[in-house]
Amino acid sequence: MSANATIVILIYYIISIFYMLYLFGKYKVCPELLWCASQFFMFFGITHFIDSNYKSDELLLWMYLLALVCFIIASNTAQLIYAPKRTIPVERKPEFFQCRKIYIWIMMLVSIALCGMFFARGGGNVFLNGIWSLISGNEYSTKYSRMGLLSVSGVGYIYQLRVVIFPLLVLYYIIIKKRRASSVILAILMLSFLVGTGQRGGLFSFIAIVVITLYYLYGDKEEQETTQKKPRTIMIYIGVLGISGLLFGLSTVLNGRVAEGGSVFSAILQRFIEDNQSSAVWGFRYINNEPIQYGKDWLMQLVDILPGQNNYMSLDTRIFAYMHGGSTAGTAPPCIWGSAYYNFGVLGVVLLSTILGFVMTRLHAKFSKKKNDECSVIIYSAEQFLLAYWVAAGPIVLFNNGFVSVLLLNMIMFFALRYPLVIGR
Repeated sequence: MSANATIVILIYYIISIFYMLYLFGKYKVCPELLWCASQFFMFFGITHFIDSNYKSDELLLWMYLLALVCFIIASNTAQLIYAPKRTIPVERKPEFFQCRKIYIWIMMLVSIALCGMFFARGGGNVFLNGIWSLISGNEYSTKYSRMGLLSVSGVGYIYQLRVVIFPLLVLYYIIIKKRRASSVILAILMLSFLVGTGQRGGLFSFIAIVVITLYYLYGDKEEQETTQKKPRTIMIYIGVLGISGLLFGLSTVLNGRVAEGGSVFSAILQRFIEDNQSSAVWGFRYINNEPIQYGKDWLMQLVDILPGQNNYMSLDTRIFAYMHGGSTAGTAPPCIWGSAYYNFGVLGVVLLSTILGFVMTRLHAKFSKKKNDECSVIIYSAEQFLLAYWVAAGPIVLFNNGFVSVLLLNMIMFFALRYPLVIGR
């Protein structure tokens, strides 16, 4: 690694760590902090793949530093304008659930029906079938079963129900209804759908959203008022993280991600600090030799989410081919700044990071200046995490990871309060 690259890395670490400490001290958990943390982990992994033989690698480090500085400037400017408060006001409103009840059950039943059809057409639930194969000793190919599910028509739309809408609605239901038998049944059904394809990304996102939600509902309030219920809250966190860790570990094993002689922990660690990071470095090497697209790549990706055929070979596929000797059997997305650079050059990196700085702080201010019921807290937690978790590829990620679906869910929940459907009293 060159001296210049080392200096850039050190500067990035210093600025990032000090700014995260500043945010934590001022606001505790907030969208800006989550964004900086996700970028930090991405950058940390990328540094392990930097090769001084490639000039593009050092340029990628500079893009990350530039994006961080622009984000901080934009975020602090927005803080002066919008002045977000330190805490998120929470006001319990169980009666709001009654107004939304019919809407919630309609969406949950539709999700259950479509997800059930999805797994039936794709050959069954990969996770449950994998567990049964471990118990019975029968052979079961997770790889080909996952391929069967991915070939089902409309898999991208089902993903929004299976991984985003249904889990968030179930979380809301559990928080309101707590220990009812229906909560347990819905939770089991939701988790089986969530991990049913063997994918771990959706599970991780949901875990993070649950943890953030619990903090706003319980942890943050306790810091201000009392510490009497702290042991109970800690037990809730331990339970959530314990069950989530077990599911994540089992998914890792069933997917065959544990290399021979390796451990589940090392396989999970590789998922978070190596896979996307390696793709980011190789992707930028490819991008650096390509002409600026002036937004064509982002536009074609957005067109791709619409029904119908699109003959455009995505950048993710081309990077995968570049990494694997011409094979187009997979995808390898560039990092967010690689995608911005590919579409609009350095200006794209500056504009995107600046926009995100304003958006994150505006989101923070919006929810910190109003009373939030349980549903609003869940929506806020989901919006800030999914936006902060955008570390790879272009804006299409906000459609694919469920951020846009959360915005739509927020609109429906607001509409339900204005026009409630109530049966009986």
